[in-house]
Amino acid sequence: MKKKILGLITFLIGIGASFAMDVAPLYFVDAQGNRIAANLQQEYWNYLVKYKLFGNDFVIIHDESGWTGSNGYFKAEQPDGQGASVGTQLGGPVVVAGNITVGQDYKFTTGPVRAESFTFVDNCGTCYFGAPICLNNTTVTSLSGNSLNGNTGFQAQAISNCPDQPSANKAVSIPHLDWLSPTVADIKISANNGEQRIVVPDPVDGSKAPYDMYMDSILTGIGGTDGAKITVSMPAGGRVTRIFVHQIQLGNHTVIQIVYRTPQEDGSVVEVPAEKYAGNLLFYTDHDINIKNTDNSILLG
Repeated sequence: MKKKILGLITFLIGIGASFAMDVAPLYFVDAQGNRIAANLQQEYWNYLVKYKLFGNDFVIIHDESGWTGSNGYFKAEQPDGQGASVGTQLGGPVVVAGNITVGQDYKFTTGPVRAESFTFVDNCGTCYFGAPICLNNTTVTSLSGNSLNGNTGFQAQAISNCPDQPSANKAVSIPHLDWLSPTVADIKISANNGEQRIVVPDPVDGSKAPYDMYMDSILTGIGGTDGAKITVSMPAGGRVTRIFVHQIQLGNHTVIQIVYRTPQEDGSVVEVPAEKYAGNLLFYTDHDINIKNTDNSILLG
């Protein structure tokens, strides 16, 4: 299964997307390319960071907190581009300005879900929908003539019946960034079960400032290898970390694991995997993100 997340910029924020930080060095522009007013800069940013994933085209991720959304459409696509993905799950609020297209075995585990319209590509008898689907156009389309069979829980209702559900803010564009030269080496994993580490330093004098990294590429699964692991070592309690990268390609069954450097009573420090990720890691790219062959494995933990 290949998943391609399209858009000029894609945010992958993870669980608990509440970033207490300024928009800089990112900035928003209007349709003419001019920077918008300063008060709107922060307002638009505060809106965007509600999303664990946001794109201008379509988005796919397995996670149950933080919003997922697009000012375009949402589509789960097979490698051949003909059908919908198999065995993919999506949780948390889903806010899409355009159409949602799903197919065989697709699951919305929580919700709410809000979109312009809804399309089924394949027989969706084994799909599951854990919340009502609020649509502007409630006439659901089924391509290839397959019906929605089985106990899926699918309920399509008018947006007017969903006043409490969030709506897409189409005024918010993807922010821009004046790129700096790389500050850390690229991540390239070309061995089965290979691992590379990102070490987030302790803040100086208790500073709440985010830690920013610039790199050219994050590439795993090179040559078809499997099971790559990117370990992000953070200070105890975490630190907001922003990784600005031009190219992201996550190969077969790649895992991004967050660990926290935790002091022990004997004075030593051990890295403790996060029981519940605090939502303090952000990836920003000006190109596509390619995620291959997750097979429902957890990408970020």
